[in-house]
Amino acid sequence: TEIPYSAIASDYELVKLDNDNPDAFLSTQYSPIVISENYIGVHCYEFYPFKLFRRSDGKYLRDIGGYGQGPGEYGMVSSAQIDEKNNRIYILPSLMKKIFVYDLEGNYLSDIPLQTFANRDIYLDKEKNCIYVSSTLGPQHEPFLQMIDLNGNVIHNLTSKEYDIRGFDIDFGKCNAGALDIDLICNDGFFYNPNPDIDVNDGLYWTTEADRKNPHTVMDFFCYYIPEENRLSPQFAIKNMEDQRFIHELRSYFVVETSMSTYGVSEEKLKSTKILVDKRTLKGCVFDGIRLPSGIFMDWYTS
Repeated sequence: TEIPYSAIASDYELVKLDNDNPDAFLSTQYSPIVISENYIGVHCYEFYPFKLFRRSDGKYLRDIGGYGQGPGEYGMVSSAQIDEKNNRIYILPSLMKKIFVYDLEGNYLSDIPLQTFANRDIYLDKEKNCIYVSSTLGPQHEPFLQMIDLNGNVIHNLTSKEYDIRGFDIDFGKCNAGALDIDLICNDGFFYNPNPDIDVNDGLYWTTEADRKNPHTVMDFFCYYIPEENRLSPQFAIKNMEDQRFIHELRSYFVVETSMSTYGVSEEKLKSTKILVDKRTLKGCVFDGIRLPSGIFMDWYTS
């Protein structure tokens, strides 16, 4: 099934990122992007610095921070946010109990202390002047979700025990950490990513004993976080998808997409599963790609 672009959006922008400057080189790993009015930032889950590009023409501008152990230096970047209005870039380094703060020129300004080793996502809520921080699930990363102010003071937090997510009766050291993650989506939701090889129910709530012992009955939940009530609100569930997934929220739809590495794989394996879910009815369909107004058919991509 082809989805016409007009079904999900009214306009689009195509930006070709600079590939003439060797400093603009990106890893072969999946490279998340953050976008503001005039900038595009790219990072990846390897030892590469955060790259800042100009949105109007894709020109590479500079690295923000860099690999190392000095002030404002890091190993890998887990997540980042651009606050163009206040001339700030926030970067969450892996395995560090702090968020680094830079200006748009790449100058290191300060850091925001964290209570725990947050290793997943951050999202800046500019209206509330706060940051949401998420971590890998497990007793070594509690709380797994925090709402903090710009000085690092905790406003709210959620612990795994409040949701009895796993009971913590398995050896987390033998798990694929990437499969136990909480990913922040926009400013009001996140997605729980399970490991289908573990014989426990990987959803947000236990169901029956049979489900607990059968990984094929595991369901993944997309949730909203309600800051005013400091709780999760499940929106819909996905069953029996064993690949890594991304969920993108549009005005009327959720787009669910599987992801894979593009390094050293055949064209056939580059095909990803995509599902369009209507928010109102929670009904959906599997589709092959999106047809742009220009006639280009997009089927190999991360939305």
